[in-house]
Amino acid sequence: QQRVRWLKKNPLASRRPDLARVEAGCPEPLLELMQSCWADDPGSRPAAVDCVKLLEHASGGLFGPELHYAIERDEVERVRGLFENGCVHYNMSLQDDRLSAAQQSISPLHRAARHGHWEILCAVLDEAARSQPVAAVIDAKTQYDHTALHWACAYGHANVVAELIERGCDTDLLNHRGKTAWDIAADYGD
Repeated sequence: QQRVRWLKKNPLASRRPDLARVEAGCPEPLLELMQSCWADDPGSRPAAVDCVKLLEHASGGLFGPELHYAIERDEVERVRGLFENGCVHYNMSLQDDRLSAAQQSISPLHRAARHGHWEILCAVLDEAARSQPVAAVIDAKTQYDHTALHWACAYGHANVVAELIERGCDTDLLNHRGKTAWDIAADYGD
């Protein structure tokens, strides 16, 4: 009854928006999503998970920040849930104009290594292994050529270093200053 009263007070709320009035520049995939969600036949409307995937793709990273924040907070189950629900890609960087290019180049793997979150690092590598060899991901570099191993060594996360080595990372890669992860460990790590 409350909903009926509210609709009577707000008659426009019960109508679907006129797509012709949508602002110019709205991405075409979003317009298509709106149209499909408003289909008269409920059976032809997309499932929620499909909507999330399309929004993720169209927005250029709707859940990217959520993934990175969950990694920083060591929320292992949240990270796994984002992967399992198809909301995020294992290599999703933060896309935010307020961040420097260097900050945007940090992948979930780099972030997990930097913070020493071993379980999350394993989850990211396991997710990557579902679609390609881990070797293609494990040695990814940031804008300044830091690998996950460089980050783990810089912050003294021995368990993360051991996991990366066990999974086959290249221990001889150089960063922008010509330093290996071992050089970084000697300079900054424990």
